[in-house]
Amino acid sequence: MDTIETSGGSLLILGVLTVIGLLALGFPVRAAFRRLGVPPAVSLMAVGLLLGPDLLDLVPEGYSAHLATPLSRTAFAVLLVRAGFGLAPGKLRVILGAVLAFGTLPVIVEIAAVFAGGRLMLFEDARLCWLLAFMIAAVSPAVILPTMLDQKDRGRGLLRHVPDRIMGQTVVNAFVAQTGIFFTLGLLLPSGLKSSPILPVHWPFGVNLILAVVLGIGAATLVGAWVPLRPMLTHHGVATIAVALLAVIVCFGTTELGLESVFATLALGVMLRRRFPSSELSLRLGLRRVWGVAEIILFANLGMRIPLGALVDTRLIGIVLLILIAGVGLRVGAAFWMTRATSLDRGESTYVALSQIPKATIQAVFGALPLQRFTEAGMESLIPAGESLLVAAALAICVTAPVGAVALDRWASRLLSTESSPDPLRN
Repeated sequence: MDTIETSGGSLLILGVLTVIGLLALGFPVRAAFRRLGVPPAVSLMAVGLLLGPDLLDLVPEGYSAHLATPLSRTAFAVLLVRAGFGLAPGKLRVILGAVLAFGTLPVIVEIAAVFAGGRLMLFEDARLCWLLAFMIAAVSPAVILPTMLDQKDRGRGLLRHVPDRIMGQTVVNAFVAQTGIFFTLGLLLPSGLKSSPILPVHWPFGVNLILAVVLGIGAATLVGAWVPLRPMLTHHGVATIAVALLAVIVCFGTTELGLESVFATLALGVMLRRRFPSSELSLRLGLRRVWGVAEIILFANLGMRIPLGALVDTRLIGIVLLILIAGVGLRVGAAFWMTRATSLDRGESTYVALSQIPKATIQAVFGALPLQRFTEAGMESLIPAGESLLVAAALAICVTAPVGAVALDRWASRLLSTESSPDPLRN
């Protein structure tokens, strides 16, 4: 018992020191590269990649093995509840149809292209091809959501709700891809490795989504009925921390229950905004400041997960790159073609199409999962396939994340109109 406590204490100290180091380096790097027009997602992922195991190897192994994932999920929960505060329920009803269409149809096009390429050039087993397709087809909420929130703060694209459309379609896309990864991986694994510690991960598709949203709304409703919270709202810093902690609890809790944590945490933010309209601006400002810290941790950890060491097989890299370019190209083209049926102008249509490019979050989180699960299950015949999937995930991040992040950040001023009245948070 003493050994466990000492080990836990040492791990906590290690985590605190590592986070302090990341913040000490991340703040000046982000500021310096932002002046050069480089989005934070790119500069901070570069910091993580530089410090990670494939280059300088300065990050302690204990942090990477035990703390990086929960800290990334904590940072992502802050991002999601902040995004929820940025989505007004009235706007959601207006753009719901477009969100569902653009979050699924271009994804289906890319999934079909990647599946076909994988079947022709990589895998004989169709299940592995589906797994590759779902993994590659997930755009990055971690890259797109903060970029769209920033564009909203700058008053860009608000007339036709372009940032809201893109945030919504990104979340739908992430849900489809993550559900597909879990389902397809479950088809490949022995039955003993398919379930969560508490409840089955594989809820029916619709039930999973509905229960997650209900849980998020329920948590916000209970908090809204909690009398002591209302005096707390007069102390904006305390209220912001309380909201962030609640988001983390909902995000982690739904994951343990096998539910969709992204939708649950977003629903929490949307409902809290509705429950406390008079405190909306102060809470949004507070969450933006918290995100300024969480962003460094999230993207630095993502950079550490990029396995450059896996990118050594030139033949495999060539095949995956060909599949990736074909899939993304067809997806962007499909999204642009779909905008012809909307009220978006040409610049907005181009911007919506560009939002289909950046990949990082799902690939970083799940890229190594098939190889890990195949190894744990002793499925020796599938280990080479797991290594190929890891290479595909790493290459998808390296090729699309910088290009997509820079395009969405730098071209927003050219492609989106700016409203005459800026967001109050920028005053």
